[in-house]
Amino acid sequence: NGSSWNDAFTNLKAALVPGVATPGTTIEVAAGNYSPGPNQADTFQLEDGVTIQGGYAQHGSTTAEPNVNTTILSGGGNNYHVVTGSGTNLTAVLNGFEIAGGNANGGSYFQQIGGGMLNDIGSPQVINCVFILNSASVGGAGIADYGNSAPYVVNSRFLFNSTAGGGGGILDYNSSANIVNCLFNNNTASDQGGGIYEENSTSTIVNCTFSANSGLYGGAVAYVLGSGSLFNSILWGDSSAHGELYVSSATPVVTYCDIQGGYSGGSNILTSDPLFIPGNNLYELQPGSQAVNYGNYTAAAFVDAVVGVNTDLAGAPRTHSGQIDLGATETQVYYVDATATGTGDGSSWANAFTSLATAVNTVQTIENNALTVGGGLPIPVHMYVAKGVYYANTTTQTGTFQLIDDVTIQGGFAGHTNPTAVRNLALYPTTLAGGLFDNHVVTGSGTDSTAVLDGFIISGGNASGT
Repeated sequence: NGSSWNDAFTNLKAALVPGVATPGTTIEVAAGNYSPGPNQADTFQLEDGVTIQGGYAQHGSTTAEPNVNTTILSGGGNNYHVVTGSGTNLTAVLNGFEIAGGNANGGSYFQQIGGGMLNDIGSPQVINCVFILNSASVGGAGIADYGNSAPYVVNSRFLFNSTAGGGGGILDYNSSANIVNCLFNNNTASDQGGGIYEENSTSTIVNCTFSANSGLYGGAVAYVLGSGSLFNSILWGDSSAHGELYVSSATPVVTYCDIQGGYSGGSNILTSDPLFIPGNNLYELQPGSQAVNYGNYTAAAFVDAVVGVNTDLAGAPRTHSGQIDLGATETQVYYVDATATGTGDGSSWANAFTSLATAVNTVQTIENNALTVGGGLPIPVHMYVAKGVYYANTTTQTGTFQLIDDVTIQGGFAGHTNPTAVRNLALYPTTLAGGLFDNHVVTGSGTDSTAVLDGFIISGGNASGT
């Protein structure tokens, strides 16, 4: 009857029956593969006031970890729409699922859009989901929004979806979607908008990354009629005969973006290589990218206010001291200076952590969050450490600086007193010290070659334990 993990429903649709899923209900779904049903018209219908949360361990757990416990809603290439949000408002929430195998290939228009999800006059929240390998005859292989729909689609990925029409990832028709911190990769539209197609709509697209998509008109995004906004986004490496961004009889506001080939109708447009980290599936940026800290923070702040999400696609903090990167992920750079006097949040030399041990613990928490509830991949992090002496622990012999995969820790900086000074190991010696207390000043056990320690003096270790 769904009252406990021991008595759980084995069919998600049974939990969504009206009268069972009442407003205020959270449906917790364990890892597994769930089908809407054998008929093509079968679908998972969202309900107002009901949150459906995936990512729990099989047989139950207290915490949802979608990247550990993959929870799949699958159409199996059969169902027109795996999920339907039609008729809902923002209190209907889908969080932590992979939506796959929708196939909108029916005879009527609404059976030919929204293979992964259809919202017809529907405005649910879709958070931390992956839309993959969905298809649609007319458009919106991943999601189709129609008829004054205004969903929030946040921290989600659209991968390998395809349509013979417009919007390999998303189609918005006469709608006002909010699409934030999303990655569009390897989606295909035979007509408009490999990633997103906007027609007669006023949608807001913020901090999204488009790469390796293809569309005849607009490899990444296409606008026809309407207006809308495209902020803080990266459109790079997509394929189209008409450019990354295609606009026809529309007036979108396009600003603070990095667009391959440029866009003359926008403002604050970069045209430089965003320097994606090679091989990184979330298309995260290298610290030297011009897209780092180039975005407009105000454009993205509404997401936290409306849906309570203040992390990027990878699960890391979205901003540092009011600064924000372009694209779906935030480059993670933290500063450590024993003599800094600012806020101590590590966001700049002025506000540097004063303890390296605290900084390491903070980054470890971020990495754990990324692997369990964020993008499912380690987050590349750089930590810059100013001159001085840093102790892992001053009271016991068990303290150590534990290195972390995908984290580079570099010493040799001047710090907050001269933040623009060039790194110099001789002028700005940085010491990791054990004093008389630590068995091991630094520990690299369990790490791989992505854990880097660079430019330090390591002294005072005392491996005298029993």
